[in-house]
Formats: sequence, structure tokens, C-alpha cells
Amino acid sequence: MDAPHSASARADADTILLAVQRTVLSENMPALGYKVLEYIAGQLADKLIKANIQIENLDVTE
Repeated sequence: MDAPHSASARADADTILLAVQRTVLSENMPALGYKVLEYIAGQLADKLIKANIQIENLDVTE
């Protein structure tokens, strides 16, 4: 998708942000782009697993 978009985020500590144009990872360095996406997918999967465990451990009574 080539449409402009925006995002916002807040860091809890001092943070360095690295912006990389899409074409660098998709056209110039596809192997690196794949590794970056693989890493992000793994991080998201880990967070989802932890969130599911937290939900399962909630003491919800009706």
C-alpha cells in the first residue's frame, strides 16, 4: 500500500528510532527485509502468548 499513513508511539525510556524506507527492505535488501519481518512476527507472537496467559489467569466471576 502506497497511501500515506501515520502512527504514534510512546516509549517508557530513552529510545533511538531508526526509520527505513520500504524500498530498502523490499527491493534493495529483500533477505534483510524478511529477517526484520520474521523478528517482528516473533515478538508479536510472544506478546500474544503472554496476553493469553494473563487473560486465562484472570479471576472473573459473574
